[in-house]
Amino acid sequence: MTALTNMMIQAAVLSYPRQRTVLDLFIERSAILRKVLITDDRVTSRKGLRALMLTQPDIQVIGEAADGEHAIRFIQKTKPDVVIMDAFMPGMNGLEATKIIKKKWREIRVVILTLHEDLREEALAAGADAFLVKGCPPERLIQEIKNERRC
Repeated sequence: MTALTNMMIQAAVLSYPRQRTVLDLFIERSAILRKVLITDDRVTSRKGLRALMLTQPDIQVIGEAADGEHAIRFIQKTKPDVVIMDAFMPGMNGLEATKIIKKKWREIRVVILTLHEDLREEALAAGADAFLVKGCPPERLIQEIKNERRC
């Protein structure tokens, strides 16, 4: 056989679909990628949250917004699964944005992450799926992002 024939045979063998194992099927089903939008007016907060998300193979940050209005415009173009939302931002604040998001895109999970613990009731009334205070354990935020969506 010629070298060209050998290369063609090797390419055919490598491209032949192998039978998937039970492990392959399990990995496909368990690797649910959650697309996250980070909304906070502070650049340092966004960078810190992005760094935390990079530690999770099943979470992908697909964008950042500095206020509620930018978050809504981003959601119109690219639908995230989860929005991490600060409560107080210039322009449209996080609570106003949450009301709009939950009215238009009920399937998107909104996690309010703020310094203001006294806003819990107001945030939940606006439609937030979760309320966390900045400084909470990172595992708690990751847990809220990975929770099933409430419909």
